[in-house]
Amino acid sequence: MEPTNESSVSVAVAPTPAVPTRVVECLPQWKVLLHNDEKSEMDYVVESIVRFVRASVPTATRCMVEAHRKGVSLLTVTHQEHAELLSEQFRSARLVVTIEPA
Repeated sequence: MEPTNESSVSVAVAPTPAVPTRVVECLPQWKVLLHNDEKSEMDYVVESIVRFVRASVPTATRCMVEAHRKGVSLLTVTHQEHAELLSEQFRSARLVVTIEPA
């Protein structure tokens, strides 16, 4: 039996595509500030903070007390669109919230 001449087979390997560089742009940050008002019950304010900001009850209570004592309290820092949404939600709950660039 004669040895067979196997021709070498070359396999082309495609180059690994370069991973595209992602540039992540951070959105400008905005502060959401709760202002004291003498009309709303404290429990109602805490419940509203928990509902809208999704803060824990102790955090919401701390913010409410700070606004009550100092006149204003920082609720959260977020991008502008979310800050505007929170402002509208608090306004619909008859609470005073302002937003400003962080």
